[in-house]
Amino acid sequence: MNLDCHILHMARLVLETRTPLSIATGQGEGVFDTGLVRDANGLPAIPGSSLAGVLRRLCLDAAVARTESEKDAQAMVNQLFGNAKQGAEDKTEEQASRLHVSWGCIHDSTGDPVEGLLLGDEGEERLADALLQDACREQPIVRNHVRLDHRGTAHDTGQFDRTSLRAGHRFSVELSLWGKQTDWDERSKESPQWRALLSLLYRRDFRLGGATRRGLGAMRVVSLHHRILDLADPDDYKIFCQLPSTLCKTEKEAEFFEPFRPTEDPTDEDKGQNLVTATVRLTPDDLYRFGQGNENFLTEGDAPVHLLPVGERVVEWDESGVGKISDDRRLLIPGSAIKGALRHRVGYYHRLLTGTQVLEPEQDTAPDDAPSDDAELALFGYARDDRADEGGEIGHIILDDLLLIRKKKENFLHLTHNGIDRFTGGVRDGCLYTEELAFSGPVIEFPLAIAGANAKALIRRPIRRALALALQDLVEGRLALGAGAARGHGYFSGEVTWDDGGHWIRGGGI
Repeated sequence: MNLDCHILHMARLVLETRTPLSIATGQGEGVFDTGLVRDANGLPAIPGSSLAGVLRRLCLDAAVARTESEKDAQAMVNQLFGNAKQGAEDKTEEQASRLHVSWGCIHDSTGDPVEGLLLGDEGEERLADALLQDACREQPIVRNHVRLDHRGTAHDTGQFDRTSLRAGHRFSVELSLWGKQTDWDERSKESPQWRALLSLLYRRDFRLGGATRRGLGAMRVVSLHHRILDLADPDDYKIFCQLPSTLCKTEKEAEFFEPFRPTEDPTDEDKGQNLVTATVRLTPDDLYRFGQGNENFLTEGDAPVHLLPVGERVVEWDESGVGKISDDRRLLIPGSAIKGALRHRVGYYHRLLTGTQVLEPEQDTAPDDAPSDDAELALFGYARDDRADEGGEIGHIILDDLLLIRKKKENFLHLTHNGIDRFTGGVRDGCLYTEELAFSGPVIEFPLAIAGANAKALIRRPIRRALALALQDLVEGRLALGAGAARGHGYFSGEVTWDDGGHWIRGGGI
């Protein structure tokens, strides 16, 4: 401990995955492209470096929004998270992180985090827990993706998959920050730096793992308790020594920590943190289906169904803190399906607005000087190209996976198709198939957030105008989502509402 930094800020929090979580190892598992990071028990975990990295980035964005100087903001963040200069002979400018982050431990069905090695009969008995058994599977959830080209067909080498942990699982994490006496605010009786750090956990763009811009990694703070101690004070030091190190809730912990109360309206934080959000409400005009599932929602009839919508079960928690896998599957609308459709339509409108040549079907790639790339890449990001030695860039648009509750008989039907022989007018051999489709149901509502809304890449009006036109097509039934658009499926009607009244999308700042 640095003698100047004798003020210890501690927080223990429980995070819940609102959408599936995919913190990958960076290596495949033979059959699948990605594998989840796991602890010594084989259970999925949240590495401390993953959480610290996300907090550092959000803290930097918030500091830039306040100071309007990236250099000053970087210096402020370095004081909190530390910094290292690779290859530098002089190490005096380097500093260790004052923020310590534990690994996130997954909860069992009783709501207790799993800590330490589970060995022997007792360990096997605990690993037999239903939630832990689900998490121990090599692939709790596997999402198959395909990248589409400008023709609307699969791009060459564009098929890939992603392994995720299902939505609803909970993790316990501990944060601790060493501070100075000068960090204390006597008027508010707390540390503004500490409050600002914890408030980042409630931001709309706080996400963990990979694929966060296409629906995964959204987290919810279930509980957050904190305490500030002056370890130079004998009484506070005695209290600190009595605190158990376990993340499980104990009577001592209840006496020690107090609840953290964030800003009452999280959107107030967003407005000061360079974030604007649109709420999209859609009502299906007819039938729709997303992806290719492997299990029926409707169980009536003996005939096999060849094309199925994707459904996933989630973890549900009751008021007493007991969790279980849901009995019914939720209808999945992946964020990637919405993002992909919007990306192609935004690219089309941006080319139209800037007078750039629209790609013809026989063209394989876009021209090198195509300015529409600016709109697509700035809003939606792009992957790293190792062959061209070019780095990737995260997108500005954030979408959530939607897991909808739908009643089986009232919201699904089977539709039979056949192929007609053009010469005889009869059914072609082997061309009779059935698909299961969703229809009607409550209004589908989801947020579309723009992170870094005042970034230089988004200043140009054609980019925002292209996004506005694409969203207008979506809510007016001119842009289909999901499969079967050529058969009339996947069209919706609705409305888009911006939390700033539409000021940003019309070209203004926030």
